[in-house]
Amino acid sequence: GSTRLTIVHTPGHTQDSVCILLHTQEEEFATLLTADSVLGQGTAVFEDLASYIASLQRLVAPSFTCYKTIFPGHGPVIEDGPSTIRTYIEHRLQRETQIVKVLRRLQDAGEADDGLTIWDIVKDIYKDYPENLWLPAARGVGLHLRKLEVDGRAKHLAGQDVEERWKLIS
Repeated sequence: GSTRLTIVHTPGHTQDSVCILLHTQEEEFATLLTADSVLGQGTAVFEDLASYIASLQRLVAPSFTCYKTIFPGHGPVIEDGPSTIRTYIEHRLQRETQIVKVLRRLQDAGEADDGLTIWDIVKDIYKDYPENLWLPAARGVGLHLRKLEVDGRAKHLAGQDVEERWKLIS
């Protein structure tokens, strides 16, 4: 039979990330090879959240979902690929909503006139999690804040790493 590969640029995990859509004549649906963009368990790490979410949204667009199964770079095969990718998107957008709520609540209360540090946000959102998870969480919060900045919703005021200060602008 005939096999066709479609290379799909999916930046976000890294800027040069790609997924491969594998089409065969024998199969009704294609298979998506996702490398590290979508994992068989857990959640993927990424360099650029805005690009990552845009890439995931492209993978679940109605014009693209000709696949069912995902073969990730790590973990087990995913039988319902589009549903898993939608879950990834929902999880990231829920975390973004949490970050915005923390910033808004403390700014509205006048407690964050000079912005909040990433560490302030982490301590609020992750207060019920073990502290050994806070530093990795801070990396994710920082990536979310940079996405909010790209979206025109937040502004970096000063500092670096966990001491970066941020504030909402919309």
